[in-house]
Amino acid sequence: MELPFYVYILLCADKRYYVGCTSDKGKRLEKHSKGLVSSTMERLPVSCVCTIGFQDKSKAFAFEKYLKTGSGRAFMGRHLIYARKCCRSSKPHAHTATNDRPLAEVQAVGVL
Repeated sequence: MELPFYVYILLCADKRYYVGCTSDKGKRLEKHSKGLVSSTMERLPVSCVCTIGFQDKSKAFAFEKYLKTGSGRAFMGRHLIYARKCCRSSKPHAHTATNDRPLAEVQAVGVL
């Protein structure tokens, strides 16, 4: 089920995370990868760690704003990107990203 709005988390070359919101995740992630987004153009390459889908635009933007706060960054680290940090194996397994697909894709319907 495709949802109309997405919050996404990118891991940048400087090992820091970028959080954004979009209605067209494919097009937006492509812009980041090509260096067309000023916030990440100096931090390439980027890889998508997580996307979270929302039915409601205001809830998507509210969640993006929350993830950019101190407690939101802590939540993101514990619940949305922890799997990437816990993986030490070079072999792909259940919760690792492969083929430039997100590590996790959560579809949130009517939450927050």
